[in-house]
Amino acid sequence: MDAQHAVPADWIARLYPADRVGGAQRVIERHPCCVRPERSRPQSRSSREPTVEAPENDAQENYLPYIDIKFSDAPQHQGGLIFGSAATSDIVLPREAGVSARHLTLTFKDPSKNGRYCLTLRDLGSCQGTTVTYDGQARARRKRFDWIVAGPSFCAEVKTVHIMFHKALWFRLIVNHHAASSPGYREKVERFCRGAAGYGELMGSLDLQSEPTTHPITGVHTPPDDAIVIEQHWNIGNTSQVGPRFWNVSTGEECAALHPSTTAYDKAQWKNLVDTWKRISHQNIVRLVGWVLEPLPRAYLELLPLRTLRQEHETRSFSARDMSLVLRQSLSALVDIHGQQVPLAHGGIGPDSILVQHRGPREGDLHIKLYPAGLSAQASPPPELIGAARPGIPAPAMDIWSLGIAILWLKWGFLPESNIQGCHLAVTRVQTPGADNIDKVLRKMLVIKPEGRSSAAECLGLASRLFGQNQPMSVPIPGLASSSGGQNQRAATRSHQVCSTPMCLGSIYACR
Repeated sequence: MDAQHAVPADWIARLYPADRVGGAQRVIERHPCCVRPERSRPQSRSSREPTVEAPENDAQENYLPYIDIKFSDAPQHQGGLIFGSAATSDIVLPREAGVSARHLTLTFKDPSKNGRYCLTLRDLGSCQGTTVTYDGQARARRKRFDWIVAGPSFCAEVKTVHIMFHKALWFRLIVNHHAASSPGYREKVERFCRGAAGYGELMGSLDLQSEPTTHPITGVHTPPDDAIVIEQHWNIGNTSQVGPRFWNVSTGEECAALHPSTTAYDKAQWKNLVDTWKRISHQNIVRLVGWVLEPLPRAYLELLPLRTLRQEHETRSFSARDMSLVLRQSLSALVDIHGQQVPLAHGGIGPDSILVQHRGPREGDLHIKLYPAGLSAQASPPPELIGAARPGIPAPAMDIWSLGIAILWLKWGFLPESNIQGCHLAVTRVQTPGADNIDKVLRKMLVIKPEGRSSAAECLGLASRLFGQNQPMSVPIPGLASSSGGQNQRAATRSHQVCSTPMCLGSIYACR
């Protein structure tokens, strides 16, 4: 976008009409800051003949009115530029079905809490919600929801942002991508968000500065409240290959995508998996960011910066203190998984399904997460599955065995063979004289009969007593935003209904 109509440092965005029936154009033309189009559309000589189309290389924007949104033009109210049918709105929309008095705001937020403000569209709890699309993607209504349109790297790749209030009223937004670290940028953002009104002149009880809340709503027009993820294709490194990358539009964070490995999948199992997984919030479990079930199921996960436990250990061996952290953090995650109202079993714990989120240079500076969907089968099948005619239904006791084998691999460097002799060898290893505290916990986990194994809560309690308070179970993670979710660790024990058939996160097996 050229700068002939606005100083680049002052220009935030430009708003064009985009619907075909003229609703948005009338809104813009009535605005006091409306800039008339540079040219008039070519007309035919006869009024009975249709309008002559503009040349293909002539931008449509040249024939449309627009509004320039600038830092120097402060909104009327604190919190940002308001779109709504109320006469006091900055952009006054028509009073018609689907439009609320205070519908949407164009504002700034700092999702990572690091002073890097992102230009954001925020639905203010409108009656029927708002749709914001990115190059045609994410065509879904949301209410009390944020769409970041400038700031994170994915926004710079977006050519067209559309704001749709209803099918006859929608706008196109062209944004100026400022450098968040540029001089004076933060001051200009804060001045813009303060608005022209005084601090006490907020609109009723509406808190425009707060994050949108998520709560169950009922009604015919109620939009869903789950996250929206868009897909882009970027060059991989310095090669000519292009690979998909996924972004959460509300937080700007990059995600990983999980989908069925074959076309033969059970849609009901995927739905059960997502319904349960989205209720899990734990600092040692990979977070579910968003999901879609149609036309093909896909789950979006937080993207961890490091590698699997196996890859990390083979690069730099874990110390005894590191191993104790892996053990206790994994047990803490299993307490949460096994303690759900519908009991779950991971079904795939091993060195390749424990991921390292953070590992510092110092011993004990470590944070791991379990990958709920399982990157691999168990490191070594539990004794109760050996010789079985078909795979058994995963159970919490199997997870206890699998985690014990993964820790044994960290300590001794071997995985027992997948037979009953291998299982007995693993048990023998932790029964040797001179056992350390890790071995004492493993003795409760590596038991041939599943009913003889301690629960995750019991093992975690024992580990906490053995390792003492001088070895904290978790460490602060540099650069990890507090809003990343899953930071509240649940208690080690809880009351829950007993279900005879658990769900398995690892093999995407679900049974009610």
